[in-house]
Amino acid sequence: MEYETRSNKEMSMLHGKRIIGMLNNAFEDYLASRTLFRNGLLLQASILACTCIEKHIKGMLLYDNAKVPRHHDLVKLHSQLSSKNHRLCDKINLEFLQALALAYKARYIGDLQPDYNIVILRRKFLAELDYTYSILDPSIRFRYRGMKNDAKSTYESAIEVKNPLITAENHIVAHESKKLYVEQLEMVTEIRIAFNGELIKASYSTEESKSDNRFIFPALVFDADGRAAKMSHKLAKNSYGLGKGNQPIKIN
Repeated sequence: MEYETRSNKEMSMLHGKRIIGMLNNAFEDYLASRTLFRNGLLLQASILACTCIEKHIKGMLLYDNAKVPRHHDLVKLHSQLSSKNHRLCDKINLEFLQALALAYKARYIGDLQPDYNIVILRRKFLAELDYTYSILDPSIRFRYRGMKNDAKSTYESAIEVKNPLITAENHIVAHESKKLYVEQLEMVTEIRIAFNGELIKASYSTEESKSDNRFIFPALVFDADGRAAKMSHKLAKNSYGLGKGNQPIKIN
């Protein structure tokens, strides 16, 4: 049995299965990332958002019979895909990919070098992930040879049955404004590796999140004497910072 693509290009069952397998892995990472974002595990969510987009792009490269690199650099993958599909790639926020690539580096916190830092905003990152996946998913469709209609993607099927893992807090599915979703009370996680290698982390809420396409911010910038750290966003109530041994640190 063979597959056909939307452009009526035939491909072998083996090649089609490789692509579909990559896309299914991407979709599962997408659902897992959404779940972690919604439950406040922002770094872990961002790491899976990175692998989700990475796998989908690699699936698209396979689809075009392009060489699929072994690296995990989203920016380089975006550049490679852009040479074949620049219209789609122009719709993807490159700074968002850069932020996810930065998060991916934190898989092993102990290996990070001093001055590493990242800021992750729950609603802002989730909304951009939902948008990005919504434009990536339609780029590939399959059908068995002889069938008139394309098979639905797992993304389409999940939306059709109103799977809460994909519909909850999804401004794309709800046809709602991204700006209205993002610009609410927002949860933020900031991480910095201090000059002495110490991990400094702060989690807090802010009312200053903006739907402005920015995803790179300086995290936990210390003052001259190293005793106080300034956050990237103005704090709202019920915020705290954690330093060495999970002890509170002073936050301006």
